[in-house]
Order: sequence, then structure tokens, then C-alpha cells
Amino acid sequence: MELAMKTAPYLPSMFTESIVIVEFPLASWPLDVKPSTCDRFPLTYEIYEYYLPGKDFMEQTAFDSLRLMSGVSAIELNGRKVRTF
Repeated sequence: MELAMKTAPYLPSMFTESIVIVEFPLASWPLDVKPSTCDRFPLTYEIYEYYLPGKDFMEQTAFDSLRLMSGVSAIELNGRKVRTF
């Protein structure tokens, strides 16, 4: 049984040896933002990637890597931009 969530705290993902697919919902403008017309500027998405250190299964390494990608400025600094749309 699946429950509909307004904002999911996770990103569904699938992977193979050579590719990782991450699904995410597209954002929308809040309904209470004025003016509520269709002539708003479109949203831009920037996708960044960060690879964990190879063959390092230490808990501390995992948490350090999460910290490196924990905010917008950290992601821009430590990640590699792979796509903008």
C-alpha cells in the first residue's frame, strides 16, 4: 500500500553498474504568489553529481560525503554540474 505524500523526504532511484536514474518531481509556483498568471519566468534546474570514495565503506566517510552535499553552496563547490534544464 502506498500513501500519497505532499513532499516526499526521499528520491526514488534505480541503478545498474553503469547508470543511476533518480526521479524527482518538478517544482511549481505557489498558488498564492501574485500575479497568478501564466507569464511567470520558467524554473531552471541544475543537476549535480558527487561520487563517494571507491571501496571505502566506513560510516564516517559516508557522513562526511553527505556533509559535502548538504546545501546549495556546498553542492556547487563539491559536486560536478551534469545538466541544466
